[in-house]
Amino acid sequence: MVTREEIVWCYRAILGRVPESEEVITQKLQLENFNQLRKIFLNSSEFKNQNGFGFTNSKWVAVDILDCYTQWIDLSDNYVSKGCLNNSWEPSETDYFISKLEDQSIVFDIGANIGWFTLVAAKHIGDEGAIYAFEPRPETAKMLKRTLTHNKLDDRVHLWNYALLDKWEELNLYSGFHTDNPGGSFVFKGEIPSSNQEAIKVKAAPLDELLPNIFPDIIKIDVEGAEPLVFKGAKILFKVKKPPILSELHPSQLMKVSNATSYQYIDQMKSYGYSCYLLENGQPTQKINDYPAVKKDLLSVVFE
Repeated sequence: MVTREEIVWCYRAILGRVPESEEVITQKLQLENFNQLRKIFLNSSEFKNQNGFGFTNSKWVAVDILDCYTQWIDLSDNYVSKGCLNNSWEPSETDYFISKLEDQSIVFDIGANIGWFTLVAAKHIGDEGAIYAFEPRPETAKMLKRTLTHNKLDDRVHLWNYALLDKWEELNLYSGFHTDNPGGSFVFKGEIPSSNQEAIKVKAAPLDELLPNIFPDIIKIDVEGAEPLVFKGAKILFKVKKPPILSELHPSQLMKVSNATSYQYIDQMKSYGYSCYLLENGQPTQKINDYPAVKKDLLSVVFE
């Protein structure tokens, strides 16, 4: 175990300040050794920002996808970027998404990540369509913007470096140190007492106030458990229009981020006039009211 003196030394020597509270010292007393403690400080966003490092050890490259676009992907990302590198990400979800796109469609891509669904939409909605992409993670949003500019899509894709929630606020976006899944970052109202997570401050906004007069034809959302909060901030939208929604049920994240069960999320959407269906092979199938008895951490669903 590390000592209190070692923790205070790291704060002073590496971050150039004293610890902000006794609580943060107590949390780090559980670490096994000094090398682990030192690594946490050197990998912290505070140290990187002080010394000109980026948020992650990302390695960005440009690849051709969808037979028509160039996309910037992160080689350290073994999930979305790897799928895009292989020109295939979430095929069942993509097939459903495409089936709902038409010329001049208005699309909301909430949790856009590096832009797979944004680019799929751009390919299918024509020059008169519009896409509103929301991505709170600064580095990811910056590279998505680079992708959009490279492909001359800035006039059709409106990118917001915001999280969507139920009110205007600033809160933490968490991700693991040196994560191989930056798309798994999640917002949280408060502090997570974990030495394996680092946080950055991001801005959040309610959809009804951020875009009060824009009503989409389809919504794709993947926000790691914040979905109930996002749609709580979109009540006016659902009174005007009920677009199909491509979503997921992730019970542990729903509870962590929104303090909601899958049943409560589905019930909330029922109050807006929706039914929930499992998504299988690109098609909505079984209607569900709760998370089914399957041994999976998450499931793709659609609300129609």
